[in-house]
Amino acid sequence: MGDYWTTDRTTSNGTTGGARALTAGLLMAGWVALLWILEVIDTATGNALDTYGISPREAAELRDVVPAAFLHSGW
Repeated sequence: MGDYWTTDRTTSNGTTGGARALTAGLLMAGWVALLWILEVIDTATGNALDTYGISPREAAELRDVVPAAFLHSGW
């Protein structure tokens, strides 16, 4: 059995855990930036994007399920 702390931590594609963490962090930061940009656009347009929310018991509104998770009233 190898020592847990001294084992080589490279993955099958040759990247280290630090590189994977950096990639994950950049992906999350980009996603958060996208959400902030959407909120700025929504605020600048007088909350026009909020109309893509879901109205209960209306089958036609099912197409708005995905955008409704990102566009809601206020920040």
